[in-house]
Amino acid sequence: MRRDVSIAKSIIWCHSSSLHILPSLCPCCFYYYYKLAVVPSTRVVTHAGKSLKTGFTAFVARSAAVVGDVRLKEGASIWYASTVRADRSTVTVGAGSSILDGVSVLTTKGPVAVGDAVTIGESLCSRFPCCYEQYPYTFFLVATSLFSRFAAPGAHLDSCVVEDGAMVGMGARILSGAVVGKDSYIDAGAVVGAGVVVGGGSLWTGNPAKELRKLTVDEMSFLRNQAGVYAELAG
Repeated sequence: MRRDVSIAKSIIWCHSSSLHILPSLCPCCFYYYYKLAVVPSTRVVTHAGKSLKTGFTAFVARSAAVVGDVRLKEGASIWYASTVRADRSTVTVGAGSSILDGVSVLTTKGPVAVGDAVTIGESLCSRFPCCYEQYPYTFFLVATSLFSRFAAPGAHLDSCVVEDGAMVGMGARILSGAVVGKDSYIDAGAVVGAGVVVGGGSLWTGNPAKELRKLTVDEMSFLRNQAGVYAELAG
């Protein structure tokens, strides 16, 4: 107990000049920008002789980690603090699709195939781009020790298929062998179990995820339009 108090006092004493900003900032910002501070450049790792292959207009954020046989088609994007690991099989991201901030993609039991115009939802902490540039060292020190527990994770894909026009919400998990059908929406935080097939044009929610209803034509159109928004930002 005394040791913990001593450490806390040391942090406050060393950085008291900038601690006045803490009440005005969202806790999630500390976790997110801590990652950016620690890893300032894109990590593209070659594995088994294979590495990232991209279309001319693809975008990879500087703090993303991309390992092995990852293939990005035209207009595809991988955003900040995401991890895409194709160290066991291939990861393919279709044209105009976005792997947003803080998403993890694994190939534990097989390849991952993301179709065209797909959006994979970001981490909650990416929603709060506050004033990191003004106080980078304070963010670096205080972030994980005090506030990282509050940051909601991004979506997680493992050895699965997400078909054209679908959207996977923030914090949702698509487990190995699952298939998310064309123009479907997986609600934030939902867990699509291993081997489950999500029908096209449907809304799934819950843990384990179940079909709630069919999407309307307007809702399916919105999903594709949203993918276009991120593709435009990436460009």
